[in-house]
Amino acid sequence: QLGLERSYPRYLAVAHPRDLATGLRRFFSTSERDVPLPADADAEAFGESKLLAAAAEGDHDSREAVERMLEGLKTKLVADDAEVVLVQHGSVDVVDIAFCIDLTASMTAYWPKVKKAIVAIARALEDHELLAQHTVRFGVSCFRDVGEQHGPQLHFDAGNGAHVDADAVETFLARSDMVCSGGGDIPEDVLGGMRRCFDTLFSPVERSPTTARFMLVFSDGPQHGLVAKAGVRDDHAAGVKGEPAATAAKSLMEALADGNVFTLMAGIRPSLTRRFFDQLEAVTPVVQGIKPLRTCDELFSDAAARDQFHFIFVIDRSGSMGTDTSDGGYRLEGVRRAASAFVARRAQQQGQVGEQDLASVIQYNGDAEIICEGAALASATVPQAIASIKIDGHTCFANALRAAETLVNRTAADRIPVVLFMSDGCDGGDAHFPIVRNMCRGSREVRFYAVLAYECDEGCTRVMKKLAAESRTGNSFCLAKDTGELVAKFVAIAADAKPIDEVAAAVGEE
Repeated sequence: QLGLERSYPRYLAVAHPRDLATGLRRFFSTSERDVPLPADADAEAFGESKLLAAAAEGDHDSREAVERMLEGLKTKLVADDAEVVLVQHGSVDVVDIAFCIDLTASMTAYWPKVKKAIVAIARALEDHELLAQHTVRFGVSCFRDVGEQHGPQLHFDAGNGAHVDADAVETFLARSDMVCSGGGDIPEDVLGGMRRCFDTLFSPVERSPTTARFMLVFSDGPQHGLVAKAGVRDDHAAGVKGEPAATAAKSLMEALADGNVFTLMAGIRPSLTRRFFDQLEAVTPVVQGIKPLRTCDELFSDAAARDQFHFIFVIDRSGSMGTDTSDGGYRLEGVRRAASAFVARRAQQQGQVGEQDLASVIQYNGDAEIICEGAALASATVPQAIASIKIDGHTCFANALRAAETLVNRTAADRIPVVLFMSDGCDGGDAHFPIVRNMCRGSREVRFYAVLAYECDEGCTRVMKKLAAESRTGNSFCLAKDTGELVAKFVAIAADAKPIDEVAAAVGEE
């Protein structure tokens, strides 16, 4: 059946059980031309036998194992006309990690944090104690949607015997052509991007001569044809280039598994990608008892995974909010502009198809009043409520924070309350601190931001910083000296509603 001119024993040696499937395939296709004799092999020691070896350079454990095997076979090899085939992908002393990045326009809001996360992951892996004896190399492959020009690539080998390290990745990501653009509809050609990464970074095997291969995929959209949400526009619902998405997914995941690539999917917007990830997992073959795939959005809380938030705006309306600002307006007007920018950023992040954010508005001076509760963030109700705020009176934080706590407690269990507490001054008492502590340190997740605008003296800064510290929300104190900074702070909070850093850290740890 094999077309051999004569029959003789053949022996297969693999360095690790995970290489067995690949080894068997190569075993029946290997020839002397395909796998030459190593220069230091003493073929004559085995008489008439043929030694076909592709041993990994520098792989001490594998070399020792092969030498022991050959010693045990010497008597047979001398007596018989035998052939030994050693099959390995390459050295396990090298670990190749490719970052496969969605560079479509919808990633714009996430891109600064994703870049920082990728560099942090690369540095953490270089310093990881389990990889201390390995050479860790990185690659980058960026993709856009169907028919669009893909982003640049960075290969593992930097040339002249050097490899791509974390510093090189950081420099590469800072390139001027690393710009999010294109797309249009919500889904992306994620499978096409992953296929391009595999075909150009990991193939042929000479580009990545190792059995330790990883692909980390960062995307905020599902694959064309694998969209779970009804009403989501999909310009390629029938598949890309005539191939059904389910078929393409199965083919890709089998190719990655066959190529010893362990894939990690970092979902940026799990409300859109969860079903896609489930479908990938369903078609990923089991290799040596495990599926070489991990998805990371299970690390979100249930509400964050569905992208469901209740934003509670707590806005100071005391007399000082009528003070003129340097841009020709006044302070309360600046707050309205910041709130509008906040709404626009959240709409951009959700692509207007995610689960609907809700919002409430509290106005306060000496007293506090809930003037809007549980309205759709993108509706006209929220800006109308903010526009209705009238300037008057002095400032009392405690009453405002009690009203915020009431709304937090009334927030549905499937949503995360996010309190944006804004003032242009401070309250000299201390009753407000335990209110924030009780509100934010209970059994449910509550996020709290203390925004100090315009009046940035030392006393007010100290009070607002302490409020932020009581909440235990990371980086939750915001200082804005003018309207421009206030708008920027609100936009930054809107972009931070999903814990991308937590996901990135989890990927690095894995």
